[in-house]
Amino acid sequence: MRRCIFCGRTDNEFDGRNQWTVEHIIPECLGNSTLILRNVCKQCNSNLGTYVDNYFVNHHFIKSSRQFFQLRSQNGVIPNAFQEGVTEDGQRIRVDENFVPSVVPSIIQDGNKITIHANSVEEARTMASKKLKRLHATPEQIQNYISKIDESLFQELQPEIRYDITLDINRFLLEALKIGYEYALLKFGDAYWDDPTALKIRNRLNCAISGKMQDTCERPPEASYVPDYLMQGLSRTPLIGAHWISITSTLHNQLVAHIILFFNPVSSFQVLLSEQADCYLENGQILEDFVELPHKGGIDYDKLQEYTGRQSCPK
Repeated sequence: MRRCIFCGRTDNEFDGRNQWTVEHIIPECLGNSTLILRNVCKQCNSNLGTYVDNYFVNHHFIKSSRQFFQLRSQNGVIPNAFQEGVTEDGQRIRVDENFVPSVVPSIIQDGNKITIHANSVEEARTMASKKLKRLHATPEQIQNYISKIDESLFQELQPEIRYDITLDINRFLLEALKIGYEYALLKFGDAYWDDPTALKIRNRLNCAISGKMQDTCERPPEASYVPDYLMQGLSRTPLIGAHWISITSTLHNQLVAHIILFFNPVSSFQVLLSEQADCYLENGQILEDFVELPHKGGIDYDKLQEYTGRQSCPK
């Protein structure tokens, strides 16, 4: 009987609003339409999106990769990772999808001095008129002031824009944990359900799904960034239009997943899946999948082969 891989409920235990859904092991908005599971209930799937996937897929680093590879959200819009930044003096700047900057309109009053940030004469005059009315200026004073606003006061906008970015590494690792756990269940099915490490991972993910990590996310001990030897290779590899996920065993009989998203160091992880690799893999066996992104040019197979060290790659 089918059971949800997170809460463990079966059809008979669903309430009237719950049902089976399609769960994308790598989030769909990252270009994955092939690696999926069909044994995740609607309630768990929805909370995974809210409490696990959402931070990761909408973080600046991931949004910039989505923008680069033109990966659309569910609403059909390509995200703009550079939508708003600030200049050195703190002026907010918006950047459109064509990387054309514009100022965020604002008025700053310092005593009797008024400074207006606007994108056109008309916009500046409208803002000035409203501000002066609130200051109880007469119509003649307002007209006299706004008549002095013309094109000569505007400069071509070519700002140096700063983006202040914070990264909660624990939430990135939580996403890696979810991907690794789901991929293991895709490959090994129910045989993996009772694994002691799988149980620990499932409990940790259920804690996140319940919203208990909404304010503070604990670091999942099973997840980390990829080891140095893989990280060094990634640092020499430009972004590739693909994801690579694999499961292999170590000399210490550990079952490990490597999750390489966009072939970008910031989104490349390792997850410990089990301490009993010989229960799942034969000696030297590797399970792997490539997810090609639907962008022009496809995968750069030469770079992909150079990184993975394989003699050939599926084309």
